[in-house]
Amino acid sequence: MPIPIVVYVGGQLLQHTDGGPSYMGGTSLHLSVERGMTLDQLKFLISNAAGMASTQMTITYRFPSIRYPNPTYEYVGIELADNSTVQLIFHVYGEIPGYIPILFTEAINDQHQHRGSHREPGQTSRQQCNDNETAFSPIQAFQFQSSNIFSEQNPLHYTEDIIENEIEEHGEGIEEESDTSSLEDVDAGLDGERFEVDGLESQTFEDLMVEGTTTQMHRPPCPLYTQDTWSNIVDPSPPMPTRTQLGWDGTSDFFVGQVFSSKDELQLAMKKYCMLKNHVAKTDKSSPKILVYKCNNPTPCLWRLRACRKDNLDMWQITKYTGPHTCMAVNVTQDHSNLDAKYMAHELNEIVSKAPSTKIRALQEIVKKFTGGYMPSYAKTWAAKQIVIQRIHGDWDQSFVSLPSFLQVLQQYNPGTQKCLVTKESGIPGTATFHSLFWAFAPAIEGFKHCRPVLCVDGTFLTGKYKGTLLIAVSQDPENQIFPIAFAIVEKEDKKNWGWFLTCIKHFVTDRQGLCLISDRHPGLLAYLRDDDAYDWRPPFAHHRFCLRQLGANYHRRFGKIVGKEVKITAMESQKRKFKDKLSRLQRFANGIVHAELEGLDRKNWTFAYDGGRQYGTETTNVSENFNGVLKEARHLPIMATVMTTFYKCVEYFNNRVVKSMQWKANGNEFSLYAKKKYDRWNENALGHTVIVFDRAAGLYEVHTPMNPTSPYKGNHKHIVQLPLRRCTCNKFQLWKIPCSHVIAVCSKMSIDPRQFFSKYWSVDTTISMYGSLTFKPLPDVPYWPPNDGVRVLPPTERLRGRGRPKVN
Repeated sequence: MPIPIVVYVGGQLLQHTDGGPSYMGGTSLHLSVERGMTLDQLKFLISNAAGMASTQMTITYRFPSIRYPNPTYEYVGIELADNSTVQLIFHVYGEIPGYIPILFTEAINDQHQHRGSHREPGQTSRQQCNDNETAFSPIQAFQFQSSNIFSEQNPLHYTEDIIENEIEEHGEGIEEESDTSSLEDVDAGLDGERFEVDGLESQTFEDLMVEGTTTQMHRPPCPLYTQDTWSNIVDPSPPMPTRTQLGWDGTSDFFVGQVFSSKDELQLAMKKYCMLKNHVAKTDKSSPKILVYKCNNPTPCLWRLRACRKDNLDMWQITKYTGPHTCMAVNVTQDHSNLDAKYMAHELNEIVSKAPSTKIRALQEIVKKFTGGYMPSYAKTWAAKQIVIQRIHGDWDQSFVSLPSFLQVLQQYNPGTQKCLVTKESGIPGTATFHSLFWAFAPAIEGFKHCRPVLCVDGTFLTGKYKGTLLIAVSQDPENQIFPIAFAIVEKEDKKNWGWFLTCIKHFVTDRQGLCLISDRHPGLLAYLRDDDAYDWRPPFAHHRFCLRQLGANYHRRFGKIVGKEVKITAMESQKRKFKDKLSRLQRFANGIVHAELEGLDRKNWTFAYDGGRQYGTETTNVSENFNGVLKEARHLPIMATVMTTFYKCVEYFNNRVVKSMQWKANGNEFSLYAKKKYDRWNENALGHTVIVFDRAAGLYEVHTPMNPTSPYKGNHKHIVQLPLRRCTCNKFQLWKIPCSHVIAVCSKMSIDPRQFFSKYWSVDTTISMYGSLTFKPLPDVPYWPPNDGVRVLPPTERLRGRGRPKVN
């Protein structure tokens, strides 16, 4: 089969350039040559195409030479002196896909050569040496002369006097360039040379230099002849690969000499190749040094690939390859045997690392896109996801073993941090099985001292390799934003685990009296709060309230959207008069069962109107649920990674909150933006209020509100304000601890500053104290962690999650 070549003729070879050998002038010929062609046959082919004598020609091959350790190609010139050097062209053509050989030719005038000279094979026509002497052509000799000899204004006259004068004047230059030691050597080099001059017989150079004889050198008729055009050479070969281009490009076939940075890279390329070509390859041999694949099709196929590790390159290189496949695929399947979990883990690495919570179904669709339509099984995709998580966050089982050391580091570098690790007997000496873990960071414990006495608790499932539940306790800062306090990992939400979590909060975090505990109506939590052991979570030590959003959602699921919304509106009504009106409306609007159930609940647990100001306007545990959303990805990680995520999330969150609060204060603000907005709205409403003073000394006032023209249910009411007791019959003053419109109207009439009636829990200084009283400290790198002084903690194998799609009840 012929191969294409490009041959440059009619110009001059430039051997020593930055890009390797190049060509100046001439033209290019595009020819085809047969494999096995001899040197004489090649010269004959070129001479016929170029119209020149084959015996008067030298051919130089532009040979690509690879350089390591950063594999790149450089070019060197090799003169084709015999048949073996010609075969080098065909060998290189077969090794480099898409490569097209380039040849440079030069014409030789035999009568311009040294008389009696003989050129050895492989020696260029420009360099002929006899022992220690260096031969010169006349042109080379005169290239050392002064520029005025070649000046167009002073055409060269070959006289003996001029030559001698110039040689004497520039003798040092001749000695340096020609590597000769004396003028006599130069004369000797010129002596005996013969030239053919148009119209003259062959004669020696000395014959031309007869005194009085004048000969003008030939000059090109135009600049085109000497113009530097070697850069116009177009190499039709594809760009040679650099280090970043090594490996498989994702479309072409493999080839011998192809290099991969690692064995894994080669294996991944093979799997992708098989899926692209709809073939199946199986590993025939695999060792630390050798990897062999062959076709796994039942139909006989010669396809085979062998690669070896090159120690000197620290790479893997294909050494043998027989391809492409000669077989046909039997059928088209939805899955592919080469589409294994390891390959999918490589492709899904970036996605899972950023969002471990990505569902398996979504990952299956992603795999289907990048594999061209193959849909992996649920179990295989789940395994791929676990490989990525384990690669980034560590082994699941080893995470339990490393957990005690990490907790010790947390307490050592962040003094005041609290933890409680509970284990149970494992039956193996020196070990114990994980049961539950409680932890609270020192800055959060310190910050809660400045926070309003409200605690929201909630739980969420762990979705990783081991089952469990993440419990969380949070509060709210003056901006009504989440303030994380404590965390726990337990087996499940039940009476025992909820009791243990709340006991840890009382023991490790706070012993404040009058805490308001807000939660959903989980049976396990409610069962514990009714227990005698929970006395410190009942009045007067603490007060329990239901999440109003969850209450409304419950009735939404049972009786529909409208009923759920009405239940929530009724629960959030702050005035008892309005609450009773809405409850009656709910009884007429909804099923009687709803009204009966609500009346069966203690009103102080689910209404603002009867709350007594314990909630500070917190209507829902949504704050804790929101923080569970922040930790959404952590629920899919090994246990130590989950704890570590809470640490770094809190570090970033605390820092951001304290910076924003300090900026807010620097702008001249005394109270939080949330409190300011509520106050500004009520301040506008106060403009139409009328105040009657009943007892100035006792601070007793009556406030009348004007009729609301847009709503018959609003306005035209009166409220009693008792400033010393910080009470108003609208109940908003007690509920939010912010001056309501009626209090603002009284203050305006009495020229009193209403800001004194803000609770301290709404001030910017409180926010700064919450997040900045104690700062987080960085942790040392893993190699510097202290060894575990206690027992070796083992994972709870009874919580091990089964592989495959979760069962739907």
